[in-house]
Amino acid sequence: MSTPSPAPSPPSPSPSRLVPQLLVALLQRRRFDATLRASPAFRGFSPDSIAAALAAIPRLLLPRSPRRLCPQRPFPSASSTSCPANRRLTAALTLGFLSWAHDHALPQPVPLSEAPLRAASLALARARALPALFRLLRAHAPLVSTPALTDVIRALGEEGLPRHALAAFHRLRQLRCSPDAQCYNTLIDALCRNGRFKDARFLLDQMERPGARCKPDSYTHTVLISWYCRIGVGTGCRKAARRRIYEAGRLFRRMGEKGLAPDVVTYNCLINGLCKTYRVERAHEVFDEMLKKGCVW
Repeated sequence: MSTPSPAPSPPSPSPSRLVPQLLVALLQRRRFDATLRASPAFRGFSPDSIAAALAAIPRLLLPRSPRRLCPQRPFPSASSTSCPANRRLTAALTLGFLSWAHDHALPQPVPLSEAPLRAASLALARARALPALFRLLRAHAPLVSTPALTDVIRALGEEGLPRHALAAFHRLRQLRCSPDAQCYNTLIDALCRNGRFKDARFLLDQMERPGARCKPDSYTHTVLISWYCRIGVGTGCRKAARRRIYEAGRLFRRMGEKGLAPDVVTYNCLINGLCKTYRVERAHEVFDEMLKKGCVW
């Protein structure tokens, strides 16, 4: 007589079902009760579920607002209209939940790893809790990676904080990380997004110096050309718009001199900027050049 096979253990809840319950507990400020026993169906938190919960906190409390072009601040902060109390609450919940998951989570604490640390850093950047952000990065420097800091730089740029994005970039070496081409490109995008073109061009010149570890690529020039055209058209001043488009054309020519091949995105950005500043003949020339080089979708 064969013995019945044991019943399979119930699956652990997925992060998509777990995260809303965690957020409800966080917002209701439920205290940790050590006498409670975890459900036998729950196998414990994972780094991915912790990271998903941390990433959901700013999405819930700091909803993004539509962005617009304006001469003073081309792309204003997504959370500039958010209540300061919401930003403080986001920072407090992020740090509190990260500490709880690391020290008191049931059935056993989750060792801090790169994924939760990256999610917490992004949440603090969205909340503009910059002192707490840099303290967290310094306290866990061995877990900080260049891609994680690149995400922080991108978030700070989107929040309208280019000076702090530069500060995060300069902290790379303090945290024993080496900037790569993607990190440089992200910082240039953050600077251009906030109208800091002089700083972006200075960074490009640093990359072009002899012996530089990260050389500018086609994407680096495309980022600058794109923002020159977008902000130049949106300033409302014809003279300033033409100057921006001229700088975009000069960068486009430098790409050819350095042997960098522009792609479809580069051509589209330049053609769009030329047409919106009524330089239609030059736009036709660029379009014909694009067809001759076979640069099509």
